[in-house]
Amino acid sequence: MAGDVAANQQWRELHARLGNEEESAVDAAIAGVVPRVGDFVDSDAKRLADGAAWMRELGISVGTTREILQAEGYTAEEINGIKAWKDRHMRDAEFSKKFLANDQEAVRLMTIANAAISIGVKGQRKGF
Repeated sequence: MAGDVAANQQWRELHARLGNEEESAVDAAIAGVVPRVGDFVDSDAKRLADGAAWMRELGISVGTTREILQAEGYTAEEINGIKAWKDRHMRDAEFSKKFLANDQEAVRLMTIANAAISIGVKGQRKGF
């Protein structure tokens, strides 16, 4: 890195983010960076990066992707509102037809709703 201005800048930026390990892992995933240890890939980082790439393909914004990958949860009111939105839209014949036909916008919206519902209420542990 000696004398490489760009590498030094990247090094400083990465270390500035290391204060929050979860944020760093999510940022790395969004950037498509999957850490390796020798010949091995960090499977959690790979899963996050694959998820970020998939959401990018669906047209989900970086901010929303970050929120989903951080999986911090939502208020009960937000979850109830998202569930109500999903129920309304799945009963809407036109939206359902678009969604089932793989319309990009309908799939994007439903993916965001399903992710939020799956993440659940902040502080409540979900299990099987």
